[in-house]
Order: sequence, then structure tokens, then C-alpha cells
Amino acid sequence: MALTNAQKQARYRAARPYADNGEGERRIASWVTSHTSFSLERLARHSRISQRDVLEKIIESAVKSATAKMTDEERDHFYRVLVFKPRMRRGDLDDT
Repeated sequence: MALTNAQKQARYRAARPYADNGEGERRIASWVTSHTSFSLERLARHSRISQRDVLEKIIESAVKSATAKMTDEERDHFYRVLVFKPRMRRGDLDDT
């Protein structure tokens, strides 16, 4: 039996949670205001690059700016500490 589009997408995502393309990739899902979404679209179109590339450039620029004035100790801490909060799924909750 043929898979539905939803099933194909679920299979693709399950096989690619941390895709390895050298540095690896991670999925980001977030809601933003319409204004922000339109601005991102405009920036990408103006620069003739993808929205992903726009976001990556903005984030890398912000990291450079934030770390430029840090001491070595602060910079080490910045890059060492990664706060990880696992996603809760419906089956993870204990209803007892």
C-alpha cells in the first residue's frame, strides 16, 4: 500500500533528526509574528539567498558580536554550556 504524504514526511524526519552533512543539521520550529516572517522573506529575496541562509548569517553575526568582548573564560563557558530541554510527547506524561 502506498504511503500518505504525512507518513512519508514522518519517515523522512525520523530518519534525519541530526542529519550529517559535515557539521550536521538540526530542525528548528518556531512561531514568529507575521511582520518578522515577511521581513525574513524580503531579506532572502533581496539577498537572493534562502531564508535558511539569512537566519544562519544573522545568528552567526550575533554570536560573533556577543563573543567579541568576552574574556577567554566567558567565551569558553559560552561555547561549553548548552541547555537542553527534552521535548515532552503525549506518551511521556504520567496521568496517575
